[in-house]
Amino acid sequence: MKLKKAICTGLSAAILIAALAGCSSESPAASSSQAAPASSASAASQAAPESKPDADSNFNPEGLPILNEPETFKVVAYQVSTKVAAKDKECYLKTAEETNVYFDWVEIPQANWQEKVNIMFASSDLPDMFIGNIDVATQYEQLAVLDDYINSYAPNVLQLFEDRPEYRNILTAPDGKIHFLPGGDEAYMNQIDQQLWINRNWLEAVGADVPTTTDEFYNVLKLFKEKDPNGNGQADEIPLTFNGIWDWATGLGNLFGSFNTLETTQHIYVRDGKAVFAPAEAGYYEALKYFNKLYSEGLIDPEAFTQSLDQYNSRGKGKDIFGALMAYRAHYVLGAEHKENYVGVAPLKGPDGTQLIRANYINQMTGVQITSACKQPEVLVRWYDYINSSTEMALRWGRGLENVNWKRVTIDGKEMFGINLPVPADTNPPIERADTSFSGQTPALWMLHRDEVRSVIDPDNPAPDLKRDLIEASMPFALYGMPTGLDTVDNTQKKALLLTDIDTYLKKFVADSIMNGIDDTKWEAHLKTLSDLKTEEYTQLNQEFLDR
Repeated sequence: MKLKKAICTGLSAAILIAALAGCSSESPAASSSQAAPASSASAASQAAPESKPDADSNFNPEGLPILNEPETFKVVAYQVSTKVAAKDKECYLKTAEETNVYFDWVEIPQANWQEKVNIMFASSDLPDMFIGNIDVATQYEQLAVLDDYINSYAPNVLQLFEDRPEYRNILTAPDGKIHFLPGGDEAYMNQIDQQLWINRNWLEAVGADVPTTTDEFYNVLKLFKEKDPNGNGQADEIPLTFNGIWDWATGLGNLFGSFNTLETTQHIYVRDGKAVFAPAEAGYYEALKYFNKLYSEGLIDPEAFTQSLDQYNSRGKGKDIFGALMAYRAHYVLGAEHKENYVGVAPLKGPDGTQLIRANYINQMTGVQITSACKQPEVLVRWYDYINSSTEMALRWGRGLENVNWKRVTIDGKEMFGINLPVPADTNPPIERADTSFSGQTPALWMLHRDEVRSVIDPDNPAPDLKRDLIEASMPFALYGMPTGLDTVDNTQKKALLLTDIDTYLKKFVADSIMNGIDDTKWEAHLKTLSDLKTEEYTQLNQEFLDR
């Protein structure tokens, strides 16, 4: 199946360095390598792809293997598993054997990713390839120009451009050239990441229904606090927990939607074609007052603003202490034993009946970046095209082992692929996926909303997908953040500088307002601070990008 049927995730990476081609010096991160069995990289300078290789060249423009004799390239990758190294993953080993393209892997942990990558670009100490999201807006000039290689050697990428014309625009840099390729999840489920889940067992215990309004939600949280819904005779219930405000799936941001505004990582959402800066809106003030009411009555987890993501993902394991939480899926935070214990809550109606939630554009802009240091970009373009050539290949790179994380199924006489399969109670699907694949940081762009792949398919024991149900209930109320695409270098740098100060201020302001209260005087001071932080200029820069 071609890429148009399924191309194998929103963040991050691996760097490939042509070890024998001398494309890059040693990276500042600790490295783990898988050398080619007989490595000999070409030292030839980058040739125009129109100049077809000679008959005795090591490079094959079509078919397999890509290289007649194995060669090794240096790759810097975003580390998704601390248990299984990239060099040992089956998808890589199988692909390397089939293509004769081997990698000297340098894996960088999430906490150090941005810093290490920035150092590499600043020092021009680059590998052959990065796998993972990087700041291409300011760094694309140090990446290889890929247009001609794509035209000559990447039929599956060209098919993507034919099927999805927006991708050529998304991938085009300000110089009019393509310097990077998409990887990661373009999944239906990723349209909304930050969602509210509530403990159905606790609702039954206190005699309440799933709340539909902010008032009903407040009343349910009160019952959770006062009625010992976990039945252990202890006041250990935490009615509502989350991790941060605009954090990926765990933040509180989408609950601002009940007050006619939406918080995002950029603090910008789009309404009627206009970039809106949420923290200056009246609804933001009303939301903070509501959250302060919850906090002051002990209904919000006091650790919500200080806990790390690891702590958030571990505090509820093996326990029954949370009534409601923000998460991508509740059991990703609480463990597989809670998979059926939590039900999704559609956007709550606010005091004036408003229901809003933020949706994401699921197009992927970056994920694979071949650098200007690479002597043979045509090889890596062909390698990328190959791992995006079929649904099966994409699932191996993005999901892992067949019959563990995905399997072949037949639905209504049609052969398909099933994912999100039922798992044992002691299994954590995201960890299992990361240990056997490149998970959300896969260099293959796969599209789960395509017909070939279905979520939670078990023909012998069909079950609903609570996440899909919740998205379908939420999308009628969705507004979007900023679209996918590349801004000018100047605007990107200006926005980044402004956002750094805006972020620092808002993190303190929002936490203080929720914990200690907010009134008209504090709100007016807040608006003055936003003006000092040049949020109007920041919003205008976003509007210019939106207009383009």
